Amino acid sequence: MPESLPQNESRLNQLAKKALLKEDVNPDRSLSYSYQLVMWAVYQGNAQVLNPNLWEVLQGLPGYDPEKEQQVLENDLDGQPWPLPSPKLSASELASVILNNLDDRLKESIPAYQKGAPLL
Repeated sequence: MPESLPQNESRLNQLAKKALLKEDVNPDRSLSYSYQLVMWAVYQGNAQVLNPNLWEVLQGLPGYDPEKEQQVLENDLDGQPWPLPSPKLSASELASVILNNLDDRLKESIPAYQKGAPLL
């Protein structure tokens, strides 16, 4: 059985886990539940990634250090947690909030990101 990420105990990851379970998706304990929810929503067509740089970042997240991944998905540039989304949101709505927060953070921190220019 894969090792569970300690970061999955965060409030946002626990919301994401509940949302995945409501959609009959069995989350993988070894990956961020927030990441899994976002990717589920994208592949189901319930969330869109319009900036190719956002897609590039999403695809690379599983390779990040789990603590850094959590910081990127859950905090603003100052390290402050994003406001916790309502537990009443649907799985797709929660995924969209996480995507929007990530997109906002990347726009603030990487000048080339917003322009859609390749990051590498």
